[in-house]
Amino acid sequence: MRVHHVALEVADVETTSAFYEDALGLHETRTFEIDGERSHCVGGDGGGELQFVEVDDPDRGVNHVAVTVADLDATIDAAVAEWDSEVVHRPKRLDGGDRVAVLTDPEGYRVELIEADG
Repeated sequence: MRVHHVALEVADVETTSAFYEDALGLHETRTFEIDGERSHCVGGDGGGELQFVEVDDPDRGVNHVAVTVADLDATIDAAVAEWDSEVVHRPKRLDGGDRVAVLTDPEGYRVELIEADG
C-alpha cells in the first residue's frame, strides 16, 4: 500500500498550485472538474500527490503537508520573499540528521519542509 494523494480544500486553486509548483518544486500531474468543483493535482518524484479542491468555504481539517526539498534555507527565503509565507518553525536539525522547518502556504496551511541529511 502507498499513499496516493492528500486533498486540501482551497479558496484559490491557481495561487495555491502555483506556490507548490514555483516555491516548492512540485509539478502539475492532472487537473479535472467534478460536479462543478475544480481540482488541480501536483506531485514530485515520490509518486504521491497533493490535490487542491476549490471550494467557497475551505475547511482547515489538515494539520500539515510535508514535502522534501533540496535546499531548506533557499526554499524558505523564496517562499517568504515571493509568496509572503509565514515561518512557523525555524529550521532545526533532528536527531536523525534531517533539517526541518514549517511555513504557511497562500491558503494558510502549514507545510513542513524536510531537507534530508546526505
